[in-house]
Amino acid sequence: MEGIARKSVPSFNALNTGMTILTSDQFDAVVGQTKPTIVLFAGRWSSLGSLVAFKIITTLDQDKVSIYQVDIDSPDGANVAERLSIRQSPTVILFKAGVPLLRDTDLTDEMIQSI
Repeated sequence: MEGIARKSVPSFNALNTGMTILTSDQFDAVVGQTKPTIVLFAGRWSSLGSLVAFKIITTLDQDKVSIYQVDIDSPDGANVAERLSIRQSPTVILFKAGVPLLRDTDLTDEMIQSI
């Protein structure tokens, strides 16, 4: 479309949110913590993943909850996503002591209030 400027949505990595990328080797130990742990399963290409990441980082008190990302674009991250039957990007899961307590394709206000 000529004459219409397209605005680029930043990729997840471009947000520089500080989320740690989990590998399959780290995953079980990290989500097994007693401290609640939020894991965002998203691809680098996902603009919606970028928005959810921004919402997580700016809304949650990181002293109360650990926050991580699994990069589903990488073979290692895809293995973790497959193990948990992740079929949609982004997906957010709240774990505590290795147990998935909440799972959603977006971080809802209800999910935030329950943490």
